[in-house]
Amino acid sequence: MVLKNLLRRKGRTALTVLGISVGVAAIIALGALANGLEGGYGAVLKGSQADLVLSQPDAMDIMYSSLDESYEGELAVIPGIEKTSSMIQGFLTAEDAPYFF
Repeated sequence: MVLKNLLRRKGRTALTVLGISVGVAAIIALGALANGLEGGYGAVLKGSQADLVLSQPDAMDIMYSSLDESYEGELAVIPGIEKTSSMIQGFLTAEDAPYFF
């Protein structure tokens, strides 16, 4: 009975299958994008050999955080801290690729 109903309304069945496929593909793509971004941040942090990364408490994301350079000197005198370093990050728009940042 179910198969008969599916075959009787082929257009609706095809659109339903297409909609489900697009939804599943979107979820998979967003998951892959999230994993890629997380891996990118992880590679940056591992490359810096940082055990601790500081950012502004009210910053929406670490990319938008800004700290005064005086914190580096204050942290360097804390016992157990061997080394401190700063990192500069920013956004750049390429003229040839305006939608790539």
